[in-house]
Amino acid sequence: MTNINTTRIDRLHAIWQRRTARFREAHYAPRLADEHCDRVGRNHPTYKQARELVQRALRRMEIINRQTMRLARLQIAAAGIAASVAAPALADEWTDTQVTKALALATLTAADWAQTRNIARHPVRWHENNPLLGEHPSTGAVDRHFIAGALIGAVVLDALPTPYRDWALNAGLVLEAGCVANNLRLGIGIKF
Repeated sequence: MTNINTTRIDRLHAIWQRRTARFREAHYAPRLADEHCDRVGRNHPTYKQARELVQRALRRMEIINRQTMRLARLQIAAAGIAASVAAPALADEWTDTQVTKALALATLTAADWAQTRNIARHPVRWHENNPLLGEHPSTGAVDRHFIAGALIGAVVLDALPTPYRDWALNAGLVLEAGCVANNLRLGIGIKF
């Protein structure tokens, strides 16, 4: 039986957890400032400062979100590489919970795919943050990216042993839910 050295995976996971904590902190500031603006009104002396705080916090959240997405992708890739090394010795059957999570992940991935195609069709309005696709990908490049990602993801998930498969499915769900929610927040619809 092959032992997997998970030190790098654990390090990436710890960095990812710190980034998400920073995102939560950054998310709290604009909410408070926005509530303050609603309470005091436009004529209050602190209104302008609060609005500037909201804009700074939103920019910070966008930066942290991009960095966190990159780290999550690295984390998933590291788990996939580790699993591919140990796959023959450790792979096992899928549980019912894992099948449910995989279906949820497939649904979120399809929604992200549709949103990314929408971004590709409207390059003046939006840009893509995925460094693998570039800022203004074609719909063909988007399709190839998602098809390849789905196939590779399915193979890697199938090769993973149960504990790592659970971890990878959870990480994928968090990543895709974050992407889809962020795109919806920006007004990007789910349309193929």
